[in-house]
Amino acid sequence: LQSIALVYLNRNDYTYSQRYAQQALALYREQEDQTGEQEVLRYIGDIYAGEGDYQQALTCYEQVLRIRREIGYRTLEGGAIGDIGDVYLVIGDYPKSLELHYQSLEINEEVGRKYGQIWCHHDIGVIHFNLNNLEQAAEELEVAGAMAEEIQVPQLIVLSKNDLSLVRRTQ
Repeated sequence: LQSIALVYLNRNDYTYSQRYAQQALALYREQEDQTGEQEVLRYIGDIYAGEGDYQQALTCYEQVLRIRREIGYRTLEGGAIGDIGDVYLVIGDYPKSLELHYQSLEINEEVGRKYGQIWCHHDIGVIHFNLNNLEQAAEELEVAGAMAEEIQVPQLIVLSKNDLSLVRRTQ
């Protein structure tokens, strides 16, 4: 059910994704499997965010963070904080988003999770772009791109370069 929900989520078919995710969530809760629960809750948060329901997305991401802290899932705790920061980015609360992304970066650095660090540098760059701090935005996006190349994550290489190009054109 969880995999089916993800397939529909990746196709932006939120209705079917929500249906399967809710079924998977009920099963994980019935089995008291918090690892599965937090993963599906993240998908449900992504569904709400995709639909533009940022309050519901925030509620889900906060539950994910709570569970990850409860079960000691430090490796992905930074990701949950970053997801919360993304909601604040989308709604335009850049100072709050920046604060959360720096917290996420600190955790990702502490646990050595480069993939998470790339996302943090990227998102921090985007936030600085929105704050019109163009030089800082460029620096963060350059770091994100270099790290993405280092660990060979093609989609993050392209994303970072595209956003860096936008910053450079704006400068």
